[in-house]
Amino acid sequence: MALRVELMLRLRERLQADGLTQREAAKRLGITQPRISSLFKGAWREFSMDSY
Repeated sequence: MALRVELMLRLRERLQADGLTQREAAKRLGITQPRISSLFKGAWREFSMDSY
């Protein structure tokens, strides 16, 4: 779980540093905007290491 949280934190930080909107980030990652919203809200349990 710690690895998953670390990965999600770094991903969120990178997306924010790049100045992407949630829609742009979702398109770049090939996922939906609601998934990005969950990531930005810190809903770590909604993500698994093998999801992508």
